[in-house]
Amino acid sequence: EKGVQSAEAVLEEVSISSVIQDSEGNFWVATYGQGLYFLPANSEKIEVLNEDNGLGNAALESVLATNDKIWIGNARGELRYIQGDRIRRIDMADGLSDRLNRIIGIDELSTGQLILATDKGTFLWDGDGFFQILDEPTKALYLHAEEELILSTSFGVVEIPLKCLLDNAKPGVSLRDICGQYYTRLRKNRSYAVFKDESGQYWCDDVRNGLVTVKDSEAFFWSEIGPAFRSNISEILQLDNGIIALATQGEGVILVRGQEYLQINTEQGLSGDICNDMITDGENLWVATNRGVTSIKQISFENKSYQLDIYNHLDGLITNEIKALARLDGVLFLASPGGLIRFREKELSENSILPRID
Repeated sequence: EKGVQSAEAVLEEVSISSVIQDSEGNFWVATYGQGLYFLPANSEKIEVLNEDNGLGNAALESVLATNDKIWIGNARGELRYIQGDRIRRIDMADGLSDRLNRIIGIDELSTGQLILATDKGTFLWDGDGFFQILDEPTKALYLHAEEELILSTSFGVVEIPLKCLLDNAKPGVSLRDICGQYYTRLRKNRSYAVFKDESGQYWCDDVRNGLVTVKDSEAFFWSEIGPAFRSNISEILQLDNGIIALATQGEGVILVRGQEYLQINTEQGLSGDICNDMITDGENLWVATNRGVTSIKQISFENKSYQLDIYNHLDGLITNEIKALARLDGVLFLASPGGLIRFREKELSENSILPRID
């Protein structure tokens, strides 16, 4: 099947001395002079799209799943989408596509327009062309209630009214200059994640202070609660029950309710403590780490309990380094340095959980 790593392709150039199959259905292949190969039982259920499939540069940084397209951004400023079996590239003018411009984040407005967070700033794509919103290197973006665009940048956290963007995204109009008249700077330190909760409180990553919340211009520094909150944060989300979830760069996942918190790291079974991205369906979490993907389900803050399922190279992933992820209709899409990995979660979850190997 197109894009699927097969055992035949992996072992085509090696000389095999012996093969055994373990109790989990995985194959261990000994070769002459080329080491031991591990072939996961689930590998045929994982599809990998890379340069061979027309993906362009396979070093992916971001992925977004919409109703009819899978959008992907890479480390060279190239934007593509997958629709059915076709992969198409969106041409980006004004030097947006180059080796020094990662597309770090992608989100879609209800109008179908895209917002891109890149090393060269924040951009709006309206289907015909690109408009620069902000020229500060942008690390993350968050759309709040289709009213505000909130950005984490190298120079702090910025909030811009969406109406300002949509009313002025026209050829010949400098959207950057217009937005500069209306934006509000919430924080001045470099930031990698931001979120605005239902109460209007801002949750901000701050490279100097860790997690900072801001409401009515008053800032609270969570490092006063515990040292785990000093870690930089890559994503902030809110579950339907009001719990705030933080994906951190070194402390795993932290769940916050009021001023109580529950930390889930490798000691509790998380695949990795360096978390690059996180998504939710309102009740459950999926976390992209440097050691694979972990789903966190059946979360009970009261009982401090949850169910973890790990997907990594033991399941057939081409790499454990997952930069971003998306989920649509039970299918996981993983952006990695080796391309886009996709598989139906249920098909892997139905199999026995592989033993964790450190």
